[in-house]
Amino acid sequence: MGQPASHPDTSDESASTLPAGYSRAIEDWRAEEFGRLQDTVYLDHAGAALYPESLVRNHCQHLLSGLHLNPHSSHAAEQAIDTARRQLLTFFGAASDEYSLVFTSGATESLRVVAEGFAFGPGSVFAYPVESHTSVVGMRQYAFRHGARVATYEMDRLADVADPSYIGRRSIEPPSPSPSPPPSQCPHEAFSSAPPPPNLLIVTGESNFSGLKGDLSLLPSLMEPAIPHHQLHYRVLLDASKLAASSRIDLSRTPVDFMVFSLYKVFGYPTGLGGLIVRHSAAPLLSPPSFGGGTVQAVAATSAFVAEKAALCDRLEAGSPHFLGIAAVPMAFEAVFRRFSMEQLEQHMQAVTHYAYQRMAALTWRQGGRVFRIFGDHHKEDWPRRQGPVVACVVLSPTGDVLPYSSVAGKARERGIVFRTGCHCNTGGCQTHLQLTAADLERHFMSGHVCGDDVDTIDGQPTGCIRLSFGFSSTLADVDRFIDFIRQDVMNEPDTPAPAPQCSLRQDGPVTPPALPPASTPSPPADGHHAAEGVLSSLCIYPIKSCGGVSLARWVIDLRTGGLLLDRRFRLERTTSAEKMPRVISRTSEPKLAQLRVALECDVDRLVMVLSFADEGRSESSLRIPIALRGRPSALLSVIRLMVHHQDSESGTGVGADGEGDEAVARWFGDRLGYGVRLVDSEGDSDIGGEGGGDGRRLLSNYANTSPFLLVSSSSLDHLQRTSGLSIMEADRFRGNLIVSGLPPLIENSWADSPDIPVHIGNLDFYSLGSCKRCPSINVDPQTGTVTASVLQSLTTITQGMEDGSGRKRGVGRFGVLLRYGSSPHGGGDGDGWVEMRAGDKVVRAGSQVDGVCV
Repeated sequence: MGQPASHPDTSDESASTLPAGYSRAIEDWRAEEFGRLQDTVYLDHAGAALYPESLVRNHCQHLLSGLHLNPHSSHAAEQAIDTARRQLLTFFGAASDEYSLVFTSGATESLRVVAEGFAFGPGSVFAYPVESHTSVVGMRQYAFRHGARVATYEMDRLADVADPSYIGRRSIEPPSPSPSPPPSQCPHEAFSSAPPPPNLLIVTGESNFSGLKGDLSLLPSLMEPAIPHHQLHYRVLLDASKLAASSRIDLSRTPVDFMVFSLYKVFGYPTGLGGLIVRHSAAPLLSPPSFGGGTVQAVAATSAFVAEKAALCDRLEAGSPHFLGIAAVPMAFEAVFRRFSMEQLEQHMQAVTHYAYQRMAALTWRQGGRVFRIFGDHHKEDWPRRQGPVVACVVLSPTGDVLPYSSVAGKARERGIVFRTGCHCNTGGCQTHLQLTAADLERHFMSGHVCGDDVDTIDGQPTGCIRLSFGFSSTLADVDRFIDFIRQDVMNEPDTPAPAPQCSLRQDGPVTPPALPPASTPSPPADGHHAAEGVLSSLCIYPIKSCGGVSLARWVIDLRTGGLLLDRRFRLERTTSAEKMPRVISRTSEPKLAQLRVALECDVDRLVMVLSFADEGRSESSLRIPIALRGRPSALLSVIRLMVHHQDSESGTGVGADGEGDEAVARWFGDRLGYGVRLVDSEGDSDIGGEGGGDGRRLLSNYANTSPFLLVSSSSLDHLQRTSGLSIMEADRFRGNLIVSGLPPLIENSWADSPDIPVHIGNLDFYSLGSCKRCPSINVDPQTGTVTASVLQSLTTITQGMEDGSGRKRGVGRFGVLLRYGSSPHGGGDGDGWVEMRAGDKVVRAGSQVDGVCV
């Protein structure tokens, strides 16, 4: 088919001309085949293409037209499968005398088939790009198991994988001892005296995270026997899962040994069907570890005799193939490519993508900062060669903070706009573009964050991004709708006001953030400066991280930890057999923790923590856990006994037997949460109540994420409630340690600018570590455990316009101030003793500026 007409490129959103390659005919086709979109803007084509309606209709008619038998029972069904097999090979430019196609359930199974059957051995190299799908990364487990060296490379350093020293520097230590060469040894040295086992190189055709493309022109030089001989050469597997949906692939021009793909990424339908294309010269390197139905010529059940089939497809397609889905393949080609070639669709997708990039890159806040930080190579002159139809980005606030992606996505869903957020099963993409280290990822996991949850920031670091991905049914109008959404709902531009949504205060449903009303600004004193003064209303400690708190009128700072005694000393870890390693249980992952009530009691010679769930109350079912005050002066218990006596705790008539040991604790939690749980003590991570480490003062208070103290101002909270109309933003939702009243609203926002100026509480000095970036844990109701998904979204919307005393905008998605205790801004208190704090202590910070504070 001919190429579409060329139009002058333009970045002018109001121009009458179209971007080069954009097709109005595809717009007409969309109206015919994708009418179910209606007002929805679908920007997740990397997740799944949208299937044409005629494809599903034709397939349903085919299924209803007669009996369609198992190919093991029907020669006609076998022929239909072979027809679809040849059609796909032709589509990918793979000659049937050089390649075979094995039907699988999709790209992930295809990768597994290669990984478990490939002839890895000691001295082999398995290399994959950092920016790889998790299913690719998972192949390394098979390589490790067979003693192969595993290494990563950056996508723009593909040519360097032939260099043994580069591979040596990029090697990953195996998780357990293996027969692989020592890390200091270059790969070629390990097998210089014997024929080398094969190496396997994974090449990502197009990243599902950023849309970056691999340079396939380099593959021939990496596949041929290396000259000079000390260079590495590889068998190459092309991960075409994303590339096949957006670009023409021609294996006759760019041959590879293996290629994997999923059909739902290309056509949208059928799901659960994909393929593994194998070059015949590479087939001997695959030896499936087992056999199954349809893969053998003969087999004895009572001896080891087996004769496997000779054809590669027959040996690797174990069991009955997805024959009903395979029948849809010819109809998929008819529905998509009857009117347009792959080249036309590719140019159309590129035109829409670049139009989106230009419009997004041009957006700026009124203060001058960019609205988006965009990842990839969209800005380069040869972007069509480098970049697929994906725009991965984070949204920035006027001050440059990253806005929580869950908040942006939640607002978008209300507008009928669909896109993907997170790491998109590509943590290497997150590491590369968000500059996260492996240590960061481990720390996030230990904090309770797992793939697929809505925890979008931890300690101020974004855990993922927003991905807009375009497909053959995308149009410029989709981009315009997205830009309008950003302007109206994120930037709150006055010249394009968004319709004011209704605000729901229901606890069991989403809360829609209201449009920001004009806010009253606290009146400043005439000179604009004074010492901000307030009163410490109460103290609160959270002995078990993510669980209920204990409100106290008096308590002590433990000088060994630098935080409040017992605050976040314990945490809960999940220990079910399905978990490879213990995982921290957070309030986000287990909202029921909000209902775990904690009380403190003093026996004659020990401190006891009493646990009960809200629906049980203090009763015989409560759990009593003795707490060891390791290394503290003996007088401390006497002081605590007086403080606990005055605490505001629930009354209870009786408690159960002491939980003396891990088994009793695990059984108690397991009965209530339904899975294995371990209570871990931060002081040496020993058994609860046992002896352990804990020597030395820590910068963080036990299992605190970022800071020993969190100060929450009740005046600021009241101001937010009045502004938002959301009464559900109560103080205990924000889990502060120091609750202060009487400060001017929002005055604490400015403290981060002068961290050397102390905050005096009574006769103690504290120093600001900045404002607290809130995470989805505030979505959990502290009384009921109900998740109100839009609380964080509401806070983000409300705080977007915050200003401090200097008129600078700051604080998007932030509330509360992180503090550290110390006699100077560079050090904490000394010794192993304690200092006391009391409700009623005066809170003073000199030099605070209160003018211009507004929302």
